[in-house]
Amino acid sequence: MEANFVNYTPHDVNLILGEGLTLTIPRSGETVRVTDERNVVDTVTVHGHPVEVRRVTYGEAFLTDKDGNRRPLPDTQEGTVMLVSALAGTGLLAVGRTDFLIVDGLVRDENGRPLGATGFATMS
Repeated sequence: MEANFVNYTPHDVNLILGEGLTLTIPRSGETVRVTDERNVVDTVTVHGHPVEVRRVTYGEAFLTDKDGNRRPLPDTQEGTVMLVSALAGTGLLAVGRTDFLIVDGLVRDENGRPLGATGFATMS
């Protein structure tokens, strides 16, 4: 499937495809974010100290630019795939969106810094 990819992560996405081939999908300048609500549902004790356990519920998904300005997500478009973070993907699923992928197969350098990914993944 040849698709138009829009990178809504804060970083360029480097796809490491082997044999020295790396494709870069530049960041769009906007990032998908989702609202969340946290409620304390329990408390556990860790080494004698109480620690809250919270339930996180994801809500509205939206775009932000580098200045933090918000705008609605674009409508689903045939042949266009949004690249988003796994956290954003969780929020998008919660509001019924499926027109996105996350990066998968992270490749790191010898110091543990991310270099790129070997592919994409869907979420369910």
